[in-house]
Amino acid sequence: MIAYLFLFTLSLLTSVVNFLYYIIKEKKYYKTTGVVIENRASEDEMEDDYESVKNSSDLRLRHYILYSPVVEFKDRNGETQTIVSYDSNPYAPMYPTGTKVKLLVNPEDSTRLLFDDVNDKYIVPFVCLAIGLGGYMWVAWVYFHN
Repeated sequence: MIAYLFLFTLSLLTSVVNFLYYIIKEKKYYKTTGVVIENRASEDEMEDDYESVKNSSDLRLRHYILYSPVVEFKDRNGETQTIVSYDSNPYAPMYPTGTKVKLLVNPEDSTRLLFDDVNDKYIVPFVCLAIGLGGYMWVAWVYFHN
């Protein structure tokens, strides 16, 4: 029972920290829009030929490829920046080429940016919150019904 309480508490804390992280970044970073100009596939740690792995229907091979969006945007000074994002996704690109994306950009270092994404800002914290609160309710129900 203690292990469950620990996990549910951890889920609640993750929810709060994730939400506060985005609130703080929104205040410090400036908002802009950009365009995904390509999706760069990593070839790290691949023993096989890149093209054969990329086109393979075997997902066990394809998970070695991470797709990182390359974003082009104008910074506060009006200069065009092209950045390879640290956010990457296995199997398929996060955003198709040509997609307009909302960005949060660090004013001191425009190479540091975040995607202003509803999933990261609201969905992930809400799911963690629901798991944590639901878990506490389940533990309380089990405790009081025994």
